Amino acid sequence: MPLPIQEFRLPNGLRVWLMEHHALPLTVLNLVIPAGADADPPGLAGLASLTAEALETGTHSMDLYAIADRLEYAGASIRSRATYDGSTLFVSMLKKHLDPVLEVLAELLVAPVFPEREVERLKGQRLASLLQQKDRPASIASRLLTNLLFGTHHPYANDVVGTEEGLRGITRDETERFHSTFYKPDRSTLIVAGDLTRQEVEQLCSRYLSAWNGGNTAERPELPPGCSQPPGLFLVDRPGATQSEIRVGRIALQRNHPTLPAAMVLNRVLGGQFSSRLNQNLRERRGLTYGAWSSFMPLRHPGPLLAGGAFHTEGTGEAVGELLGEIRRMREGGISEDELTFSRESMAGAFALAFETPAQVAETLQSIPLYDLPRDYYDTYVERIRSVSSDDCRLIAEQWLDVESMTVVIVGDAATVRPQLEGLAIGRLILCDADGGSIQPSSAR
Repeated sequence: MPLPIQEFRLPNGLRVWLMEHHALPLTVLNLVIPAGADADPPGLAGLASLTAEALETGTHSMDLYAIADRLEYAGASIRSRATYDGSTLFVSMLKKHLDPVLEVLAELLVAPVFPEREVERLKGQRLASLLQQKDRPASIASRLLTNLLFGTHHPYANDVVGTEEGLRGITRDETERFHSTFYKPDRSTLIVAGDLTRQEVEQLCSRYLSAWNGGNTAERPELPPGCSQPPGLFLVDRPGATQSEIRVGRIALQRNHPTLPAAMVLNRVLGGQFSSRLNQNLRERRGLTYGAWSSFMPLRHPGPLLAGGAFHTEGTGEAVGELLGEIRRMREGGISEDELTFSRESMAGAFALAFETPAQVAETLQSIPLYDLPRDYYDTYVERIRSVSSDDCRLIAEQWLDVESMTVVIVGDAATVRPQLEGLAIGRLILCDADGGSIQPSSAR
């Protein structure tokens, strides 16, 4: 990694990382809280995300507008959000405005009030967004597949923003309780990147963040295993649709798994770049889509391996067969040395782009505390990528690219699509609603 990490801790337990970057008078702060959607209580999906967004809507001395005015006057921007595995509070500003911005940041952490009207407003926006997603075939396909893989009550099964049921059950008291439980300094990390020295950062943190209460943060809950639904093919009817959204997937690796570099190299060849096998076959040779893709989505717990795209309705059956066929061929035949070399070198070459600006540095490094990665993870990243061998890729393919273990979801015109699927030996076919509920008896195939 181009920038060394300087580390110290405050008396309240907050870990601070500094990466000096003096090319421009800019500073970025990224506060990383190791609790995201994975810490949502049962029945309250979306609580972590709503808490993060509502955090910046008011404190004991400032309402939403006062906070916005102070940040605007300082030319600063702030963004609080949650992911599946953590929450972040991201602030960028010119160095000369550090004091007033840190004063705002400290008050957001120490004295947020989560105004009820703002919590309700944000809930309304999220419920409206979820309603819109119900009419988007791509959203239906992706959500249904993760629901089938993980089970509807698993945090990874749904969008981070939550579910209708979960959001309707959240009150401002719940957001305050989540904050008081997980927004504690003892397990959090403040990543500082920009035009600052260690002495300056220590003085600023001592001045503004020492009042943030310490104490033991609640442990993130252990998550149940996924795969509540046996593999099969699930068809959601969209009468008259001119395209079919197809998703293929299974549960695979977690973020800190030692074989992840090999999985990422392999995936780049399969569907992770424009010249991938999936895209060359389904787009360039067959003209069935504008783009086909695949991706490992590694999280704190094992996340999904996904593949898919939007395909012409009349070619849906062919597209499903070729998607699974390319996956099967890679499992049986591996990748060539030319493919291996190109994938490794393109990944290694792109790595430096993640550290060009202070904002990129602060955002890239957040994965280390969120996923319990080694402190030198990015120091050795390029070396690990370039050391991936064809045998490493073969083992990954043998373990994870078993199409018999994969679930297929299609959202499209059932009247046109279903006959195309009859000749495919891909297990049982279930005509279902957008939530995965069967609307016909399942049939063995």
